[in-house]
Amino acid sequence: MAIIDIESVTFSSNNKLFFDTNIWILLFPAIGSKLSREQNIYSRSYRKALQAGCHIFINVLILSEYVNTFARTNYKLFTESGGTLSFKDYRKSPDFSSVSRAIIVSCNKILSKCEKAEISFNSIDINSLFTEFQTNNADFNDLVIADICKRQGFSLVTHDKDFAKIDIEIFSCNYSLLHSNP
Repeated sequence: MAIIDIESVTFSSNNKLFFDTNIWILLFPAIGSKLSREQNIYSRSYRKALQAGCHIFINVLILSEYVNTFARTNYKLFTESGGTLSFKDYRKSPDFSSVSRAIIVSCNKILSKCEKAEISFNSIDINSLFTEFQTNNADFNDLVIADICKRQGFSLVTHDKDFAKIDIEIFSCNYSLLHSNP
């Protein structure tokens, strides 16, 4: 396993990258999100990866997490500005109409730059993931993502320090992740 500072990576067309949801959220943020230092770093790295001809992969799990995170982030902004609808009612409201359009536009931009990483339920050792989930109190989706990366030889691009103890190649600018002791 290697956790590598993404700013030091020289990308090539041989790289097979799998971007975690938190990276897609930084690259294609929810409406009204504040810019961050990390967003600038990952945006530069994303451009470098595209220019180098890297293979960037995505699957439906990541896309689903992205859509839901984008919607929930905008719902939080809606409630912080005085909105009182429940999340389900908000999704049915005219306020959500522009949000859902923005989500679809962002998803289409993401998909236009990615290759689909097919995931078959039968290809996953679900019992092993259940054991690891129970033993390590790990996020189940993170375990699935790590399993996909291992099986398909992907380097994971993430800002999530929960991956610190997982045996895959990781590119990140998260200080805690870069300086973890797995």
